[in-house]
Amino acid sequence: MERFDVFIIGGGGTGSEIAFRLGERGGMRVGLAEHDRLGGECNHYGCVPTKVMLRSAKIAQLARTAQAFGVDVAGAVTVDLEAVRERARRVVADRSGEGTAPFERVGVEVFLQGARLVGPRRVELADGTTIEADHVVLATGTAATVPPIDGLADGPYWTNREAIWEAERIPSSLIVIGTGAIGIEFSQIYARFGARVTALEALPHVLPNEDEDAAASLVPAFEREGISLRPGLRMTRARHDGTSWTVELESGERIQGQELLRGRARRGGHRRGTATEELRGRAEGDLLRPRGRERRVHGIRGARRGPRRSDRRRAVRGERASAHRRRDRGARQDRRRRPHG
Repeated sequence: MERFDVFIIGGGGTGSEIAFRLGERGGMRVGLAEHDRLGGECNHYGCVPTKVMLRSAKIAQLARTAQAFGVDVAGAVTVDLEAVRERARRVVADRSGEGTAPFERVGVEVFLQGARLVGPRRVELADGTTIEADHVVLATGTAATVPPIDGLADGPYWTNREAIWEAERIPSSLIVIGTGAIGIEFSQIYARFGARVTALEALPHVLPNEDEDAAASLVPAFEREGISLRPGLRMTRARHDGTSWTVELESGERIQGQELLRGRARRGGHRRGTATEELRGRAEGDLLRPRGRERRVHGIRGARRGPRRSDRRRAVRGERASAHRRRDRGARQDRRRRPHG
């Protein structure tokens, strides 16, 4: 059995940063387990490749409207999806192409395999190796959720991963379920690539996590690009007939699309089996659920990236209060120094 001072499960953005900083600090034996790719969802399946796609989509849109600026683009503007992906691969490789080397240079031991908790301060790797650590950090990220729509889980729907790396072609039409950041981002990408996009939202307005007035101000821009935004809907069924999707609404209306993208929220990846049944209640209840706060359970810690919004607000208020106190102290001292008379 191997022993570590700190063992981190999950090599995404948060887990990698924790491991690297502890390695740089020195004086501890640090281990890191990742079952997929170091760098995590954002680097490989989210933020980085989607920004590459957005750049290509913007250039395609500019080319289509170039004549308004006195530039003649001969012929129809088309997008080579595989060429876009190849550029995305190069950008991702530039950011994470060294693999385990940066961690090993600072003394972190990396295990490129799955890991799960099997007891207090005890981790089991996929190859059967058992590890004990004074502190275990769960940094398992998030996983895509499936909306509770009858029939949706039975068909080949897209998540962000399929929409980036596995699409065989640009679909003639795309249904996007959910108009949060992920759904809106892919709606604009594929609309600019040439697809007819219909974005469905159960909540009253698009971008439901944003200020309602701010979200409403963006709607005309999306609609000018041909995106059909449909908030406030109840979706009852989804069916795939082997070639295309049909989504049925409570009103009886049917919306069809060649592909369907699930663009709704994500959930904590620890639910996928990081904790065994014996520890699941504590790991999910006491440790990871309470509004993102870090809680300790038998040396186990849940990692979160950055302070919560309420924490930031309190910090700002505290800084302002401190500034006011310093100003008041300075004013009193100035008054004392002034000569009388």
